[in-house]
Amino acid sequence: MAIIRKNAISLSRSPGNLLFQFLLPTIVVILFCACIGRNIHNIPVAVYNGDWRSNVTLDILKELDPYTINQIHCRTPQQALQAVRDGLASSAITIEENFTESLHDRLLLLGNVDDDTLFRSTIQIYPDMSNQIIALNVYEKVIDTFQLVARKYLHQMGTSPALIEFPINFTEPIYGSHESTFTEFMAPGVILSIAFLAAIPLTAMVIVVERKNGLIERTTVAGVTNFQFILSHLITQFFVLLVQVMLLMICVFPIYQIPYHGEFLFILLLTLLQSFCGMSFGLFVSSVSHDEMTATMLSLGSFYPNLLLSGTVWPIKAMDDYMRYFSYLLPQTIPIEAMRFMISRGWGPDYHEVQLGFIVTVIWIIIFTISASLVFKFKRI
Repeated sequence: MAIIRKNAISLSRSPGNLLFQFLLPTIVVILFCACIGRNIHNIPVAVYNGDWRSNVTLDILKELDPYTINQIHCRTPQQALQAVRDGLASSAITIEENFTESLHDRLLLLGNVDDDTLFRSTIQIYPDMSNQIIALNVYEKVIDTFQLVARKYLHQMGTSPALIEFPINFTEPIYGSHESTFTEFMAPGVILSIAFLAAIPLTAMVIVVERKNGLIERTTVAGVTNFQFILSHLITQFFVLLVQVMLLMICVFPIYQIPYHGEFLFILLLTLLQSFCGMSFGLFVSSVSHDEMTATMLSLGSFYPNLLLSGTVWPIKAMDDYMRYFSYLLPQTIPIEAMRFMISRGWGPDYHEVQLGFIVTVIWIIIFTISASLVFKFKRI
């Protein structure tokens, strides 16, 4: 208890540092929710409408979502394409002369049409694929708008609007929704990554600083074992960790309203365990580091490999087999999958995949804590 009290007093003497530790995860998750996965808007698109006398083409361009697409009207197809080449537009849309008439012939004659009629009855999109996300967003909006206008005209003609649909039915999802965003995919990984990485600095510098100030030698002389020394820091920093996680949860769910379908208690518990795992890793880093620079480099060096290999940014099924198998050995890959299953699918601890997330986290906590104790003992601290 005496050493825990000493650690608490040391924390209270740096209120500015303590406040920064409290707020850092919150600031990062606010930036994530505010900047990542939101709907793209105001995309400049060069538009040439050669069939401007037709109500059909005018309706298509009128129905294009003005929030998403900012139309730049051009006098020629070449002018529209040049706007993309010059970086003034993200895509170019060209509609040929007699588009409506050619489309009418195409529908009536079915397969008995020449190549020129097929070309004139097709809306051409010339994308800038250097930014695939924006280009695919434009493509999606044009497809949706064309189908919307086509349904309206088919209904006016007394024909079933279903004729314009693709012969593939994308039914109601078993999990999630058609409106799910990339933010929702990344949220489980971001929550656990922030919780893990923000907890590392809580303990990464502790042993280095105390060794530098000669406090470890005094503690050892007083009869405190290595394990007791490590445990005292874990207990003290756990209260900081608790505040971090609670602020993180408040920002993600009540404020930004990221949807979740599982039991919040288990979501919170896994986040706390991952934070504790990060804190244990920080102690291990601190134990093997001789100075502040080494501890800082090891802490920062773990950031990007952890982020890229854990499935936070992109599905791990996209990795090569050997990389995917290696990623499963990391302390966050399986827990992030478990968190995603709880948030997106509503699964609970009765599912094996969710159980693995908790088990792997606890195993890594034990590994880091024991490793730190052994390093202390080996160094004869």
